[in-house]
Amino acid sequence: MRYTLYDPTGNITALIEGERDAQAAAGLMQMYPEVEQAGFVSKATSEEADAVLEMAGGEFCGNASMCAAAWYAENNGMSSGTVRLKVSGAQSPIEVRLQKTGQESFSADVHMPPAADISSISLCADGMEGSLPVVKGTGMVHLIIEEDSRFFSLLNEKTKAEAAVKEWCRKIGAPGLGLMFVKATEAGCSLTPLVYVPGSDTLFWEHSCASGSSAVCMYIARKEGRSVSLKLAQPGGILKVNSGPEGTWLSGSVRVINK
Repeated sequence: MRYTLYDPTGNITALIEGERDAQAAAGLMQMYPEVEQAGFVSKATSEEADAVLEMAGGEFCGNASMCAAAWYAENNGMSSGTVRLKVSGAQSPIEVRLQKTGQESFSADVHMPPAADISSISLCADGMEGSLPVVKGTGMVHLIIEEDSRFFSLLNEKTKAEAAVKEWCRKIGAPGLGLMFVKATEAGCSLTPLVYVPGSDTLFWEHSCASGSSAVCMYIARKEGRSVSLKLAQPGGILKVNSGPEGTWLSGSVRVINK
């Protein structure tokens, strides 16, 4: 089994070469407890994309997309340029712009898939009831939990939050669900992501979440009726997102940590 471990803003990702194999992904995540997600990469067989990324749980993942683009670049001698990826959970190929910044590191800009729907949903957890903004994609769904929400208290109740994300994922019927705990700061926003993917049976307080960061920016842009640029400080570092009429771009970095 050929694999590489990447660090995209602390969201440690394992990419395995070849077709999707749930057992291989689970085994690798047991071997490396720091890994928060696993995906499978291969070269594309059609002209619409350069490479294919299939996540272990069938979800869409922005950070893993950066990693897959870096994998393709490393294997094709690219120091900069655009990589087109066919990614699980995304209806169309996505574009990743790369610039090499070190021997095995890149800066990356990802053209994120658009939200299929941005609305609100009524939920209950731990005796609390209320509504939350929901950003739905074809490969991932995110609930935006702002500081003024009664559900924000779940951030300090980890066990209750983990039970809630599983229950809400079942209720929504999502391929994966993220709880994005968002707090305004002088520098922008802080974001604490909790992500559950039933297809791979994984639940992590992630060090960063690219699709969740994009969902937060899309939601604020929709709410305020204007283009929005955000810096989102997360446990693993900062991700930048721009969302407007021309789409949503996420900027971050990725480096190889083991191969």
